[in-house]
Amino acid sequence: MGVAWICANNENLTFSVSAVLWPSSIKAEMLACFAALIVAPVKVKITIFTDSAATIAGMVKLKEMMQLSVRKREKIPNFLI
Repeated sequence: MGVAWICANNENLTFSVSAVLWPSSIKAEMLACFAALIVAPVKVKITIFTDSAATIAGMVKLKEMMQLSVRKREKIPNFLI
């Protein structure tokens, strides 16, 4: 399963990697979003375009999920991503 992103302002700045073990489109989309957020400079505005309802829902619920116990978090699909 492939994961990638591209910088719209500088098309020479790209990132791509393959995700292994339990491939799924949700996993690939979430990994691409997090990879873009991790490498972005501090205080920069980032716009992520996705049509994945599961990815959007996961991002919206991220703060709420972090307040759950480890046991409850581990039961949520793709939580580790």
